[in-house]
Amino acid sequence: MKKSLVIILSAFLAVGIASCGVTSSTDETTTTTTTTTVIQTNETKETEKQTTTTREETTSTKQTTAAPAVEESYEHNSNYDVIEKATFKDSIGITHVIHKVKAKKDATISATLMAYDANNNVIGKSEDRIVLTNGQNNFFEYIFEPDISNAKITAQMEADNDSFMDGPRNAVQMVTSNKTGDDLFITFKQVTDELGSTAKFKILYYKGGKIIDAEKNGYFVVYAKNMKGKGSTDVAKVWVYDIAYDKFEVYFEP
Repeated sequence: MKKSLVIILSAFLAVGIASCGVTSSTDETTTTTTTTTVIQTNETKETEKQTTTTREETTSTKQTTAAPAVEESYEHNSNYDVIEKATFKDSIGITHVIHKVKAKKDATISATLMAYDANNNVIGKSEDRIVLTNGQNNFFEYIFEPDISNAKITAQMEADNDSFMDGPRNAVQMVTSNKTGDDLFITFKQVTDELGSTAKFKILYYKGGKIIDAEKNGYFVVYAKNMKGKGSTDVAKVWVYDIAYDKFEVYFEP
């Protein structure tokens, strides 16, 4: 009987010890797994926090970046850009200064050129006013009687009110042209119902890619007075004696 009891107790103790070992192993595994999960979760949160901070900083940078300021000078401003320049003398020695521009908006511009000698004395002044049509070219023409070849030139401009206009922009189109003798014939067509009383065409003459002459006072009431309604046409006769051009460009002002 005692022998049987010893065998039973030994078996019981062996099972108990084995059971304790399994429990301990499970606790260690659970603890390790839980700890690892917490660490990974914290690292992930930290990474997400850093990513969020970076995104916020990037967004803040974009919001505070200012747009570049528009240059406001005579040659480059919010109304136009000067895209070509030329200076020439006519047959009687008068100096013409041409500044071709490309319009950025509809506007009327008044501009002035001043010429100074080496002692800073004024030797010439010329003014011009042009009507710009957005996206189209036009030009200033300044005229000086004295020789300004060695003069210092300053320029200034200002935008005026369009209120003086009594007709629409883009009222006329050039249809065709030809030269006969000393005359250039240009056929124009009216494409709007009304044509302003001050509407005119302007011409730049080129030779070898350079501006050599200009006409800025081609008023339709003088040169093409038969345009009197939408669809009507007329031919302007322009005297081009002694202008050795190989190309010309026509511009319109309302």
